Amino acid sequence: MAVKPIQQTPELTGTYAQEFLKEVLKKPSAASIERSKKAQDLLRRMKR
Repeated sequence: MAVKPIQQTPELTGTYAQEFLKEVLKKPSAASIERSKKAQDLLRRMKR
């Protein structure tokens, strides 16, 4: 099954695209990384 590349549409250009890319390219904060690690550890312990 081939995946088609996303083509530009009026909804994916201009301000919307800039905001979308800004959000996607953000790096997570140290607090969110720590929270994610704790959640992963908890899930691992619960699966045992």
